[in-house]
Amino acid sequence: MPLGIFMAIYIYMAMNEFIDYYQSFGIYKSLEEFNLDKQYFLGKYIQNQYLFFGVAAFVTSVILPIRMLISVFRVYNRGHE
Repeated sequence: MPLGIFMAIYIYMAMNEFIDYYQSFGIYKSLEEFNLDKQYFLGKYIQNQYLFFGVAAFVTSVILPIRMLISVFRVYNRGHE
């Protein structure tokens, strides 16, 4: 369960690094070999996907330890499995 806290902090820091990189260089720097329309489409796609999965991972890393604590409580205090 304590690992969830550290994982949430790591995910938060990784998302901040991505946002800093995106604001400094733009995602389009890594897509220079494509034409302009494809650069815009792929850049927006990469940004949206990274943020979506980053937020989902952050929320999951916060909720999972709470659910584990509830499960442990049920097994030891109520006898449920």
